[in-house]
Amino acid sequence: MRATYSYTSASSASDESQDAEPPKYAFITITDGGKPKDLESQTLIRKHVMRDIGKARRRNPPSKQKHIFLSTRKTETLPSRAKLVHNDMNSKDIECLWKDGSQSSDDEAALGNNAPSTTNQAHDRSLLSDHSHRTISTNPVTILGATFPFIKFPVAMNSHAYTLMHYIYGHPSPIFRPYRDLWVPTLITDEAAFLQVLSNVAPIVASICVGAVVNAHSIIHHSLAIQSVNSRLSDPVLGISDGIIGSILAFMCSSNKSGDFSTFASHFDGLQTIIQLRGGVEALDSNWALRMLLFNVDVFTAGTQSLKPRFPAPRSLLPDIDSVSQKSPTSSLALKMSILWKQTFPTHLELINILDDLAKVILIMRAKSADGQLWQDSRFAVLWISPIVHRLLSLAPNVEPNETAGTIQECCRLGAILFLGELRRKFGLYPIYLGRHVHQLKRVLSKHWTDWTPFGPLLLWVLVSGTIESSEGEERSWFVDSTAQVAHDLGLHSWKDIMAVLSKLLWLDEVFNVVCESFQGDIVERLQSFHQELWI
Repeated sequence: MRATYSYTSASSASDESQDAEPPKYAFITITDGGKPKDLESQTLIRKHVMRDIGKARRRNPPSKQKHIFLSTRKTETLPSRAKLVHNDMNSKDIECLWKDGSQSSDDEAALGNNAPSTTNQAHDRSLLSDHSHRTISTNPVTILGATFPFIKFPVAMNSHAYTLMHYIYGHPSPIFRPYRDLWVPTLITDEAAFLQVLSNVAPIVASICVGAVVNAHSIIHHSLAIQSVNSRLSDPVLGISDGIIGSILAFMCSSNKSGDFSTFASHFDGLQTIIQLRGGVEALDSNWALRMLLFNVDVFTAGTQSLKPRFPAPRSLLPDIDSVSQKSPTSSLALKMSILWKQTFPTHLELINILDDLAKVILIMRAKSADGQLWQDSRFAVLWISPIVHRLLSLAPNVEPNETAGTIQECCRLGAILFLGELRRKFGLYPIYLGRHVHQLKRVLSKHWTDWTPFGPLLLWVLVSGTIESSEGEERSWFVDSTAQVAHDLGLHSWKDIMAVLSKLLWLDEVFNVVCESFQGDIVERLQSFHQELWI
Protein backbone atom coordinates (compact mmCIF):
# COMPACT_ATOMS: atom_id res chain seq x y z
CA MET A 1 0.00 0.00 0.00
CA ARG A 2 1.13 3.56 -0.57
CA ALA A 3 -0.09 7.12 -0.39
CA THR A 4 -1.58 8.20 -3.70
CA TYR A 5 -2.31 11.92 -3.30
CA SER A 6 0.05 14.62 -4.53
CA TYR A 7 0.84 18.29 -4.10
CA THR A 8 1.36 21.11 -6.59
CA SER A 9 3.60 24.15 -6.56
CA ALA A 10 4.15 27.40 -8.48
CA SER A 11 7.86 27.20 -9.21
CA SER A 12 9.25 25.74 -12.38
CA ALA A 13 11.27 22.58 -12.19
CA SER A 14 14.87 22.95 -13.21
CA ASP A 15 16.11 21.10 -16.24
CA GLU A 16 19.62 19.79 -15.86
CA SER A 17 19.86 18.22 -19.28
CA GLN A 18 21.38 21.14 -21.17
CA ASP A 19 24.34 20.33 -23.34
CA ALA A 20 27.65 21.38 -21.87
CA GLU A 21 29.70 23.82 -23.94
CA PRO A 22 33.41 23.24 -24.47
CA PRO A 23 35.61 25.51 -22.32
CA LYS A 24 36.93 28.72 -23.89
CA TYR A 25 40.19 30.36 -22.86
CA ALA A 26 41.51 33.92 -23.13
CA PHE A 27 45.02 35.02 -22.11
CA ILE A 28 45.81 38.40 -20.54
CA THR A 29 49.21 39.88 -19.84
CA ILE A 30 49.26 41.40 -16.33
CA THR A 31 51.94 43.73 -14.94
CA ASP A 32 52.27 46.36 -12.22
CA GLY A 33 51.04 44.43 -9.21
CA GLY A 34 48.61 42.08 -10.95
CA LYS A 35 45.87 44.66 -11.73
CA PRO A 36 45.20 45.26 -15.45
CA LYS A 37 44.57 48.92 -16.15
CA ASP A 38 43.62 48.90 -19.83
CA LEU A 39 39.89 48.93 -20.58
CA GLU A 40 40.02 45.95 -22.98
CA SER A 41 41.51 43.59 -20.38
CA GLN A 42 39.09 44.70 -17.68
CA THR A 43 36.14 44.17 -20.01
CA LEU A 44 37.40 40.70 -20.97
CA ILE A 45 37.71 39.71 -17.28
CA ARG A 46 34.18 40.90 -16.51
CA LYS A 47 32.75 38.97 -19.45
CA HIS A 48 34.56 35.83 -18.31
CA VAL A 49 33.23 36.12 -14.76
CA MET A 50 29.65 36.82 -15.86
CA ARG A 51 29.54 34.07 -18.50
CA ASP A 52 28.53 31.26 -16.16
CA ILE A 53 26.12 33.49 -14.28
CA GLY A 54 24.34 34.38 -17.49
CA LYS A 55 24.15 30.71 -18.49
CA ALA A 56 22.60 29.83 -15.14
CA ARG A 57 19.97 32.53 -15.52
CA ARG A 58 19.04 31.22 -18.98
CA ARG A 59 18.89 27.60 -17.87
CA ASN A 60 15.10 27.54 -17.53
CA PRO A 61 13.56 29.21 -20.64
CA PRO A 62 9.76 29.72 -20.64
CA SER A 63 9.30 27.10 -23.39
CA LYS A 64 10.16 24.20 -21.11
CA GLN A 65 7.19 21.85 -20.52
CA LYS A 66 8.05 20.48 -17.05
CA HIS A 67 6.15 22.71 -14.59
CA ILE A 68 4.54 22.33 -11.17
CA PHE A 69 1.86 24.87 -10.39
CA LEU A 70 0.78 26.17 -6.99
CA SER A 71 -2.95 26.71 -7.39
CA THR A 72 -4.25 27.29 -3.87
CA ARG A 73 -1.43 28.30 -1.56
CA LYS A 74 -1.87 31.70 0.04
CA THR A 75 0.94 33.95 1.10
CA GLU A 76 1.99 34.30 4.70
CA THR A 77 0.60 37.10 6.83
CA LEU A 78 1.93 38.68 9.99
CA PRO A 79 -0.12 40.16 12.80
CA SER A 80 -1.25 43.72 12.30
CA ARG A 81 0.54 44.94 15.43
CA ALA A 82 3.92 43.67 14.25
CA LYS A 83 6.49 46.36 13.50
CA LEU A 84 7.26 45.59 9.87
CA VAL A 85 9.62 48.44 9.01
CA HIS A 86 12.67 48.99 11.16
CA ASN A 87 13.83 52.58 10.76
CA ASP A 88 16.86 51.99 12.95
CA MET A 89 18.18 49.10 10.86
CA ASN A 90 21.89 49.64 10.34
CA SER A 91 22.74 46.50 8.43
CA LYS A 92 22.93 47.30 4.72
CA ASP A 93 23.92 43.74 3.90
CA ILE A 94 20.71 42.15 5.16
CA GLU A 95 18.58 44.78 3.47
CA CYS A 96 20.28 44.16 0.12
CA LEU A 97 20.20 40.41 0.66
CA TRP A 98 16.44 40.37 1.16
CA LYS A 99 15.35 43.07 -1.25
CA ASP A 100 15.93 40.68 -4.13
CA GLY A 101 13.68 38.15 -2.42
CA SER A 102 10.84 40.50 -1.56
CA GLN A 103 7.79 40.23 -3.74
CA SER A 104 7.43 42.99 -6.31
CA SER A 105 4.13 44.47 -7.44
CA ASP A 106 4.31 42.29 -10.56
CA ASP A 107 4.75 39.22 -8.38
CA GLU A 108 1.76 40.21 -6.27
CA ALA A 109 -0.36 40.66 -9.37
CA ALA A 110 0.68 37.22 -10.58
CA LEU A 111 -0.52 35.72 -7.30
CA GLY A 112 -4.02 37.01 -8.05
CA ASN A 113 -6.55 35.92 -5.44
CA ASN A 114 -3.85 34.42 -3.27
CA ALA A 115 -2.91 37.80 -1.83
CA PRO A 116 -2.22 37.92 1.91
CA SER A 117 -5.31 37.24 3.98
CA THR A 118 -6.40 39.92 6.43
CA THR A 119 -9.08 37.92 8.23
CA ASN A 120 -6.73 36.86 11.00
CA GLN A 121 -5.14 40.26 11.60
CA ALA A 122 -7.81 41.83 13.81
CA HIS A 123 -6.30 40.75 17.11
CA ASP A 124 -2.65 39.72 17.10
CA ARG A 125 0.21 40.49 19.36
CA SER A 126 3.26 42.51 18.38
CA LEU A 127 5.77 39.78 17.67
CA LEU A 128 8.83 41.78 16.85
CA SER A 129 8.39 45.34 18.06
CA ASP A 130 10.14 44.73 21.38
CA HIS A 131 13.23 43.61 19.49
CA SER A 132 13.16 45.93 16.48
CA HIS A 133 16.56 47.35 17.31
CA ARG A 134 18.23 43.95 17.20
CA THR A 135 19.76 42.68 13.97
CA ILE A 136 21.79 39.64 13.05
CA SER A 137 25.40 39.89 11.96
CA THR A 138 25.83 39.66 8.21
CA ASN A 139 29.55 39.09 8.21
CA PRO A 140 30.21 37.05 5.03
CA VAL A 141 32.12 34.41 6.96
CA THR A 142 29.14 33.95 9.27
CA ILE A 143 26.66 33.89 6.41
CA LEU A 144 28.67 31.16 4.72
CA GLY A 145 28.07 28.86 7.67
CA ALA A 146 31.04 29.28 9.96
CA THR A 147 28.73 29.05 12.99
CA PHE A 148 27.17 25.76 11.79
CA PRO A 149 30.31 23.67 11.21
CA PHE A 150 28.87 20.45 12.66
CA ILE A 151 25.42 20.51 11.05
CA LYS A 152 24.87 18.45 7.94
CA PHE A 153 22.06 20.21 6.16
CA PRO A 154 19.75 18.10 3.96
CA VAL A 155 19.82 20.68 1.15
CA ALA A 156 22.42 22.82 -0.57
CA MET A 157 22.61 26.01 1.47
CA ASN A 158 22.97 29.49 0.02
CA SER A 159 23.32 32.85 1.73
CA HIS A 160 19.55 33.28 2.09
CA ALA A 161 19.14 29.89 3.77
CA TYR A 162 22.01 30.61 6.16
CA THR A 163 20.46 33.98 7.01
CA LEU A 164 17.22 32.23 7.94
CA MET A 165 19.14 29.85 10.20
CA HIS A 166 20.91 32.75 11.87
CA TYR A 167 17.60 34.42 12.63
CA ILE A 168 16.19 31.18 14.02
CA TYR A 169 19.14 30.74 16.37
CA GLY A 170 20.19 34.33 16.94
CA HIS A 171 17.23 36.71 16.94
CA PRO A 172 15.72 37.50 20.38
CA SER A 173 12.09 37.62 19.23
CA PRO A 174 10.03 34.81 20.81
CA ILE A 175 8.53 34.01 17.42
CA PHE A 176 11.70 32.07 16.52
CA ARG A 177 11.74 29.88 19.65
CA PRO A 178 9.49 27.07 18.35
CA TYR A 179 11.61 26.82 15.23
CA ARG A 180 14.76 26.67 17.33
CA ASP A 181 13.42 24.29 19.99
CA LEU A 182 11.05 22.05 18.01
CA TRP A 183 10.99 22.35 14.24
CA VAL A 184 14.63 22.46 13.17
CA PRO A 185 15.94 19.80 15.61
CA THR A 186 13.13 17.44 14.61
CA LEU A 187 13.20 17.94 10.84
CA ILE A 188 16.85 18.76 10.10
CA THR A 189 17.41 15.38 8.42
CA ASP A 190 14.67 15.60 5.79
CA GLU A 191 14.96 17.68 2.64
CA ALA A 192 11.29 18.62 2.17
CA ALA A 193 10.57 19.21 5.86
CA PHE A 194 13.61 21.46 6.24
CA LEU A 195 12.74 23.41 3.09
CA GLN A 196 9.20 24.04 4.32
CA VAL A 197 10.50 25.23 7.67
CA LEU A 198 12.66 27.73 5.76
CA SER A 199 9.57 28.70 3.76
CA ASN A 200 7.61 29.37 6.94
CA VAL A 201 10.43 31.46 8.45
CA ALA A 202 11.27 33.48 5.33
CA PRO A 203 8.30 35.93 5.51
CA ILE A 204 9.09 36.67 9.15
CA VAL A 205 12.70 37.51 8.38
CA ALA A 206 11.70 39.53 5.32
CA SER A 207 9.32 41.57 7.47
CA ILE A 208 12.14 42.38 9.87
CA CYS A 209 14.58 43.38 7.14
CA VAL A 210 12.58 45.24 4.54
CA GLY A 211 8.99 45.29 5.78
CA ALA A 212 7.72 42.79 3.19
CA VAL A 213 5.23 40.09 4.17
CA VAL A 214 5.08 38.52 0.70
CA ASN A 215 8.40 36.87 0.00
CA ALA A 216 9.61 35.10 -3.13
CA HIS A 217 12.10 32.99 -1.19
CA SER A 218 9.25 31.53 0.85
CA ILE A 219 7.45 30.45 -2.31
CA ILE A 220 10.64 28.98 -3.78
CA HIS A 221 11.38 26.92 -0.64
CA HIS A 222 7.76 25.77 -0.53
CA SER A 223 7.82 24.74 -4.18
CA LEU A 224 10.99 22.72 -3.72
CA ALA A 225 9.48 21.05 -0.64
CA ILE A 226 6.39 20.10 -2.65
CA GLN A 227 8.58 18.59 -5.38
CA SER A 228 10.54 16.59 -2.85
CA VAL A 229 7.38 15.18 -1.24
CA ASN A 230 5.80 14.32 -4.59
CA SER A 231 8.92 12.48 -5.71
CA ARG A 232 8.66 10.12 -2.73
CA LEU A 233 4.92 9.56 -2.29
CA SER A 234 4.79 6.66 -4.72
CA ASP A 235 7.46 4.76 -2.77
CA PRO A 236 5.83 2.35 -0.25
CA VAL A 237 8.57 3.06 2.31
CA LEU A 238 9.72 6.63 1.67
CA GLY A 239 6.13 7.78 1.06
CA ILE A 240 5.16 7.15 4.69
CA SER A 241 8.44 8.11 6.36
CA ASP A 242 8.90 10.41 9.34
CA GLY A 243 10.27 13.05 6.99
CA ILE A 244 7.10 13.06 4.87
CA ILE A 245 4.96 13.37 8.00
CA GLY A 246 7.09 16.28 9.25
CA SER A 247 6.84 17.98 5.85
CA ILE A 248 3.05 17.77 5.82
CA LEU A 249 2.89 19.15 9.35
CA ALA A 250 4.89 22.15 8.15
CA PHE A 251 2.54 22.51 5.15
CA MET A 252 -0.43 22.46 7.53
CA CYS A 253 1.04 25.23 9.68
CA SER A 254 1.59 27.39 6.62
CA SER A 255 -1.98 26.94 5.37
CA ASN A 256 -3.43 27.44 8.84
CA LYS A 257 -1.45 30.65 9.34
CA SER A 258 -2.59 32.12 6.01
CA GLY A 259 -6.21 31.13 6.59
CA ASP A 260 -6.24 28.80 3.57
CA PHE A 261 -8.33 26.14 5.27
CA SER A 262 -9.27 24.26 2.09
CA THR A 263 -5.60 23.55 1.40
CA PHE A 264 -5.17 22.76 5.09
CA ALA A 265 -7.92 20.14 4.84
CA SER A 266 -6.18 18.58 1.82
CA HIS A 267 -2.92 18.35 3.74
CA PHE A 268 -4.67 16.86 6.74
CA ASP A 269 -6.38 14.19 4.64
CA GLY A 270 -3.00 13.19 3.26
CA LEU A 271 -1.49 13.13 6.75
CA GLN A 272 -4.27 10.92 8.04
CA THR A 273 -3.79 8.50 5.15
CA ILE A 274 -0.07 8.21 5.81
CA ILE A 275 -0.53 7.73 9.56
CA GLN A 276 -3.07 4.97 8.90
CA LEU A 277 -0.57 3.27 6.61
CA ARG A 278 2.00 3.53 9.40
CA GLY A 279 -0.33 1.59 11.72
CA GLY A 280 -1.99 4.45 13.57
CA VAL A 281 -0.76 7.45 15.54
CA GLU A 282 0.63 5.21 18.30
CA ALA A 283 3.21 3.95 15.84
CA LEU A 284 4.84 7.39 15.98
CA ASP A 285 5.46 7.20 19.73
CA SER A 286 8.87 5.66 19.04
CA ASN A 287 9.93 9.04 17.61
CA TRP A 288 9.28 11.28 20.61
CA ALA A 289 10.13 14.55 18.86
CA LEU A 290 7.91 13.88 15.83
CA ARG A 291 4.99 12.67 17.95
CA MET A 292 5.16 15.78 20.11
CA LEU A 293 5.37 17.96 17.00
CA LEU A 294 2.25 16.26 15.61
CA PHE A 295 0.49 16.78 18.93
CA ASN A 296 1.37 20.46 19.09
CA VAL A 297 0.40 21.17 15.47
CA ASP A 298 -2.91 19.38 16.04
CA VAL A 299 -3.67 21.54 19.08
CA PHE A 300 -2.43 24.70 17.36
CA THR A 301 -4.52 24.32 14.21
CA ALA A 302 -7.63 22.99 15.97
CA GLY A 303 -7.57 26.04 18.22
CA THR A 304 -7.36 28.45 15.29
CA GLN A 305 -10.33 26.82 13.57
CA SER A 306 -12.33 26.17 16.78
CA LEU A 307 -12.41 22.43 16.12
CA LYS A 308 -11.77 19.36 18.20
CA PRO A 309 -8.23 17.97 17.92
CA ARG A 310 -7.96 15.17 15.36
CA PHE A 311 -5.53 12.94 17.25
CA PRO A 312 -5.44 11.79 20.88
CA ALA A 313 -2.87 13.28 23.22
CA PRO A 314 0.27 11.12 23.70
CA ARG A 315 -0.44 10.44 27.36
CA SER A 316 2.51 8.08 27.81
CA LEU A 317 4.91 10.78 26.59
CA LEU A 318 3.58 13.62 28.74
CA PRO A 319 4.61 14.39 32.34
CA ASP A 320 2.30 13.32 35.14
CA ILE A 321 1.04 16.57 36.60
CA ASP A 322 -0.18 14.99 39.84
CA SER A 323 3.23 13.58 40.68
CA VAL A 324 5.09 16.92 40.59
CA SER A 325 2.62 19.62 41.57
CA GLN A 326 1.66 18.90 45.17
CA LYS A 327 4.44 20.91 46.83
CA SER A 328 2.63 24.25 46.61
CA PRO A 329 -1.01 24.60 47.74
CA THR A 330 -3.67 25.93 45.42
CA SER A 331 -4.94 29.39 46.39
CA SER A 332 -7.89 29.46 48.78
CA LEU A 333 -10.29 31.11 46.30
CA ALA A 334 -9.44 28.67 43.51
CA LEU A 335 -9.91 25.78 45.94
CA LYS A 336 -13.22 27.24 47.10
CA MET A 337 -14.48 27.53 43.51
CA SER A 338 -13.44 23.93 42.84
CA ILE A 339 -15.27 22.58 45.88
CA LEU A 340 -18.41 24.61 45.14
CA TRP A 341 -18.40 23.40 41.54
CA LYS A 342 -18.20 19.74 42.52
CA GLN A 343 -21.00 20.19 45.02
CA THR A 344 -23.23 22.21 42.66
CA PHE A 345 -22.55 20.39 39.36
CA PRO A 346 -21.69 16.77 40.25
CA THR A 347 -22.41 15.64 36.67
CA HIS A 348 -20.12 18.23 35.05
CA LEU A 349 -16.76 17.44 36.65
CA GLU A 350 -14.53 17.22 33.58
CA LEU A 351 -14.18 20.98 33.15
CA ILE A 352 -13.41 21.72 36.80
CA ASN A 353 -10.82 18.92 36.77
CA ILE A 354 -9.14 20.66 33.83
CA LEU A 355 -9.17 23.99 35.68
CA ASP A 356 -7.71 22.28 38.76
CA ASP A 357 -4.84 20.99 36.63
CA LEU A 358 -4.41 24.43 35.09
CA ALA A 359 -4.04 25.86 38.60
CA LYS A 360 -1.28 23.31 39.26
CA VAL A 361 0.53 24.24 36.06
CA ILE A 362 0.40 27.92 37.02
CA LEU A 363 1.98 27.05 40.37
CA ILE A 364 4.78 25.24 38.52
CA MET A 365 5.25 28.25 36.24
CA ARG A 366 5.42 30.66 39.17
CA ALA A 367 8.16 28.56 40.72
CA LYS A 368 10.13 28.21 37.49
CA SER A 369 9.78 31.81 36.28
CA ALA A 370 11.79 33.23 39.16
CA ASP A 371 15.08 32.83 37.27
CA GLY A 372 13.63 34.30 34.04
CA GLN A 373 14.48 31.23 31.96
CA LEU A 374 11.02 29.65 31.80
CA TRP A 375 9.81 31.71 28.84
CA GLN A 376 12.88 30.79 26.78
CA ASP A 377 11.84 27.12 26.59
CA SER A 378 8.88 26.61 24.26
CA ARG A 379 9.01 22.88 25.05
CA PHE A 380 7.49 23.64 28.45
CA ALA A 381 4.39 24.94 26.70
CA VAL A 382 4.20 21.80 24.57
CA LEU A 383 4.54 19.48 27.56
CA TRP A 384 2.40 21.31 30.11
CA ILE A 385 0.07 23.81 28.44
CA SER A 386 -0.78 22.11 25.14
CA PRO A 387 -2.27 19.05 26.94
CA ILE A 388 -4.67 21.35 28.81
CA VAL A 389 -5.65 23.15 25.59
CA HIS A 390 -6.18 19.73 23.97
CA ARG A 391 -8.57 18.73 26.77
CA LEU A 392 -10.46 22.03 26.56
CA LEU A 393 -10.89 21.76 22.80
CA SER A 394 -11.96 18.11 23.10
CA LEU A 395 -14.70 18.91 25.61
CA ALA A 396 -17.92 19.12 23.63
CA PRO A 397 -20.06 22.25 24.16
CA ASN A 398 -23.25 21.45 26.05
CA VAL A 399 -25.34 24.59 26.19
CA GLU A 400 -29.11 24.24 26.48
CA PRO A 401 -31.60 27.07 27.15
CA ASN A 402 -32.08 27.66 30.88
CA GLU A 403 -29.51 24.97 31.66
CA THR A 404 -27.17 26.56 34.19
CA ALA A 405 -24.49 23.88 34.46
CA GLY A 406 -23.90 23.57 30.71
CA THR A 407 -23.84 27.35 30.18
CA ILE A 408 -21.36 28.01 32.97
CA GLN A 409 -19.19 25.10 31.86
CA GLU A 410 -19.08 26.33 28.26
CA CYS A 411 -18.25 29.90 29.32
CA CYS A 412 -15.44 28.68 31.56
CA ARG A 413 -14.16 26.38 28.81
CA LEU A 414 -13.97 29.26 26.34
CA GLY A 415 -12.54 31.59 28.98
CA ALA A 416 -9.76 29.11 29.75
CA ILE A 417 -8.88 28.78 26.05
CA LEU A 418 -8.66 32.57 25.77
CA PHE A 419 -6.66 32.85 28.99
CA LEU A 420 -4.11 30.32 27.71
CA GLY A 421 -3.72 32.21 24.43
CA GLU A 422 -1.55 34.93 25.95
CA LEU A 423 0.42 32.38 27.98
CA ARG A 424 1.26 30.44 24.83
CA ARG A 425 2.35 33.62 23.05
CA LYS A 426 4.70 34.31 25.95
CA PHE A 427 6.46 31.06 25.03
CA GLY A 428 6.76 32.14 21.39
CA LEU A 429 3.90 30.06 19.99
CA TYR A 430 2.71 32.32 17.17
CA PRO A 431 0.38 33.16 15.61
CA ILE A 432 -2.49 32.23 17.93
CA TYR A 433 -5.83 33.37 16.53
CA LEU A 434 -8.73 33.10 18.98
CA GLY A 435 -11.31 35.36 17.36
CA ARG A 436 -13.78 32.53 16.88
CA HIS A 437 -13.65 31.65 20.58
CA VAL A 438 -14.21 35.31 21.53
CA HIS A 439 -17.31 35.44 19.31
CA GLN A 440 -18.61 32.18 20.78
CA LEU A 441 -18.13 33.41 24.34
CA LYS A 442 -19.93 36.67 23.65
CA ARG A 443 -22.78 34.78 21.97
CA VAL A 444 -23.25 32.32 24.83
CA LEU A 445 -23.12 35.04 27.51
CA SER A 446 -25.56 37.22 25.56
CA LYS A 447 -28.00 34.50 24.59
CA HIS A 448 -28.18 32.35 27.71
CA TRP A 449 -28.98 34.33 30.85
CA THR A 450 -27.57 32.48 33.85
CA ASP A 451 -27.32 33.15 37.56
CA TRP A 452 -23.62 32.77 38.32
CA THR A 453 -24.04 32.91 42.09
CA PRO A 454 -21.79 31.79 43.80
CA PHE A 455 -19.38 31.65 40.84
CA GLY A 456 -19.07 35.41 40.35
CA PRO A 457 -15.24 35.39 40.62
CA LEU A 458 -15.08 32.79 37.83
CA LEU A 459 -17.32 34.94 35.64
CA LEU A 460 -15.04 37.93 36.28
CA TRP A 461 -12.02 35.85 35.19
CA VAL A 462 -13.84 34.66 32.07
CA LEU A 463 -14.78 38.22 31.07
CA VAL A 464 -11.28 39.62 31.61
CA SER A 465 -9.87 36.75 29.50
CA GLY A 466 -12.39 37.64 26.79
CA THR A 467 -11.45 41.33 27.00
CA ILE A 468 -7.77 40.48 26.53
CA GLU A 469 -8.49 38.66 23.26
CA SER A 470 -11.29 40.89 21.98
CA SER A 471 -10.92 43.18 18.99
CA GLU A 472 -11.00 46.95 19.27
CA GLY A 473 -14.41 48.49 18.77
CA GLU A 474 -17.87 47.19 19.61
CA GLU A 475 -16.62 43.79 20.77
CA ARG A 476 -14.09 45.29 23.17
CA SER A 477 -16.70 47.74 24.50
CA TRP A 478 -19.11 44.91 25.21
CA PHE A 479 -16.53 42.99 27.25
CA VAL A 480 -15.43 46.13 29.09
CA ASP A 481 -19.02 46.96 30.09
CA SER A 482 -19.74 43.36 31.11
CA THR A 483 -16.55 43.12 33.18
CA ALA A 484 -17.33 46.38 34.97
CA GLN A 485 -20.88 45.24 35.67
CA VAL A 486 -19.75 41.96 37.24
CA ALA A 487 -17.03 43.73 39.25
CA HIS A 488 -19.70 46.11 40.54
CA ASP A 489 -21.97 43.20 41.48
CA LEU A 490 -19.06 41.65 43.40
CA GLY A 491 -18.61 44.87 45.38
CA LEU A 492 -15.29 45.83 43.76
CA HIS A 493 -14.38 49.51 43.38
CA SER A 494 -11.02 49.65 41.61
CA TRP A 495 -8.67 47.78 39.31
CA LYS A 496 -6.65 46.83 42.37
CA ASP A 497 -9.75 45.13 43.78
CA ILE A 498 -10.23 43.24 40.51
CA MET A 499 -6.61 42.10 40.52
CA ALA A 500 -6.96 40.93 44.12
CA VAL A 501 -9.69 38.52 42.98
CA LEU A 502 -8.01 37.33 39.77
CA SER A 503 -4.63 36.73 41.42
CA LYS A 504 -6.31 34.25 43.77
CA LEU A 505 -7.82 32.32 40.88
CA LEU A 506 -5.82 31.67 37.71
CA TRP A 507 -3.36 34.45 36.97
CA LEU A 508 0.28 35.30 36.29
CA ASP A 509 1.11 38.95 36.97
CA GLU A 510 4.17 39.11 34.71
CA VAL A 511 2.14 37.93 31.72
CA PHE A 512 -1.26 39.56 32.10
CA ASN A 513 -0.69 42.81 33.98
CA VAL A 514 1.04 44.40 30.99
CA VAL A 515 -1.60 43.14 28.55
CA CYS A 516 -4.41 44.57 30.67
CA GLU A 517 -2.95 48.07 30.64
CA SER A 518 -4.62 48.77 27.29
CA PHE A 519 -8.14 48.49 28.71
CA GLN A 520 -8.01 48.60 32.52
CA GLY A 521 -8.66 52.35 32.51
CA ASP A 522 -11.84 51.81 30.47
CA ILE A 523 -13.06 49.18 32.93
CA VAL A 524 -12.36 51.41 35.94
CA GLU A 525 -14.12 54.35 34.29
CA ARG A 526 -17.18 52.22 33.56
CA LEU A 527 -17.08 50.73 37.07
CA GLN A 528 -17.09 54.18 38.61
CA SER A 529 -20.07 55.16 36.48
CA PHE A 530 -21.99 52.19 37.87
CA HIS A 531 -21.25 53.34 41.42
CA GLN A 532 -22.33 56.90 40.60
CA GLU A 533 -25.60 55.67 39.08
CA LEU A 534 -26.25 53.74 42.28
CA TRP A 535 -26.23 56.95 44.35
CA ILE A 536 -28.31 59.04 41.98
